[in-house]
Amino acid sequence: EKENGEEVESTPNLAKIRRIYLTPSLPIYRPPELDITNRVVRHVNKPQYFLRVNFVNESLEQQQNVGDNMCSYYKEIINRGLRIEKWHFIFLAFSNSQLRGSACWFFRETQEWPIQQLYDLSLIHISEPTRPLYISYAVFCLKKKKKKK
Repeated sequence: EKENGEEVESTPNLAKIRRIYLTPSLPIYRPPELDITNRVVRHVNKPQYFLRVNFVNESLEQQQNVGDNMCSYYKEIINRGLRIEKWHFIFLAFSNSQLRGSACWFFRETQEWPIQQLYDLSLIHISEPTRPLYISYAVFCLKKKKKKK
């Protein structure tokens, strides 16, 4: 399959997925890389609609000692999404391992695939509709540096 002249390879368990590393100073966009899929990616069968987001420091390592400004930055991205070229990617979900690694999935919503339809598939289990936003925000901000007394 091709999108914007770019070859999009996929097999049932592997697909080319876009990734972005969000550092405190700038986003680092990676071209689509072959990655293991999950049941949501396989169900939609449009890997180009998914984006893996990693919140990292300037050395591309997991953030440590996150301050208030970075927590606000993360919260804004999770709540508003990311615009890449003409596409708007919306926060979708995270796995337990992604959560520990300060990473998550975003999704490019379309008329064919509104994000609510993905939640309605029962492939993404959420006990409360707003829970993912607060959990993501909370986990990234748990590593805040404690103030000395």
